[in-house]
Amino acid sequence: MSTVTRPPAVVVVEGEAGIGKTRLVTEMAVHPELAGRLLLTGACRRIREPFPLGPVVEALRGTGAALATAALSPVAGALRGLLPELTAVLPPALEPLDDRAAERHRLFRGLADVLDALGPAVLIVEDLHWADDQTIEFLGYLLAVAPASVSLVLTYRGEEATAGIREVTGRPADSVVREHLVLEPLDAEQTRALAASILQEEGITTEFGTHLYTLSSGLPLALQELLALLRSRGALIRLRGGRWARRALEELDVPPGVRDSVRERVARLPEEARAVAEAAAVLQVPVAVPALRRWPASPGRRRWPGWTNCWWPGC
Repeated sequence: MSTVTRPPAVVVVEGEAGIGKTRLVTEMAVHPELAGRLLLTGACRRIREPFPLGPVVEALRGTGAALATAALSPVAGALRGLLPELTAVLPPALEPLDDRAAERHRLFRGLADVLDALGPAVLIVEDLHWADDQTIEFLGYLLAVAPASVSLVLTYRGEEATAGIREVTGRPADSVVREHLVLEPLDAEQTRALAASILQEEGITTEFGTHLYTLSSGLPLALQELLALLRSRGALIRLRGGRWARRALEELDVPPGVRDSVRERVARLPEEARAVAEAAAVLQVPVAVPALRRWPASPGRRRWPGWTNCWWPGC
């Protein structure tokens, strides 16, 4: 938190899907230390052709009132086509240039000028692993010129972040204060505590907490979805002493939110890795990641009927 309040600064929040990146940023946004700072939030979207600078446009398009009295440089006029919502407060449009690289540079300068004029401000860009190339280039430019009144908060899934994203966030200007947070899954006790908070009950036994940890692997989203499913199925029973009992947990389906997230991630794996994941899922027993990594495809292994790819020994 202290890093965000010392601009120019960048805070990177890294973690897998469902680990709590958005929740952490949401909690940060309402922290008293950020009172008086303008919070500008945009998110990258997983679409086939992301709109150039989409999250930056999303963060700035509602800032007309804040810019009404700001002293903007003429270069901010380059933003009129990108941010028509701000036409009334932007300087006059600039003459077009024949050089596309020069046009892009002028656009980046205009965006940096507007952000600096809005300061002290915090620009939050979520899901940077889905960012378009221009967004990544602009963030690199912003971290290089380092407006004195602007802090950046960037979130991404580490396993999906490109080398370009890591380079941009890992090498800001010397004047930029940098912090990189890598969120890890909860342990059994943390899982129990989160379950107690979600259920608004303190009577979560260590045994029940450990069982929830085993089912959720310590992933906050999985735990939240699991408890919601347990409630909807009537599988949670509160006992007289305020403790909770479980019933028929083994018969529950995978919560939809978890299932969809896993399917989306598995679908993006290389064909061989996807085959390993599918075969491991059929086993319906826990398999450690190191064991899966030592599970190379081999033409000599037989395949299970009904599966196009199965490389489990003996199948």
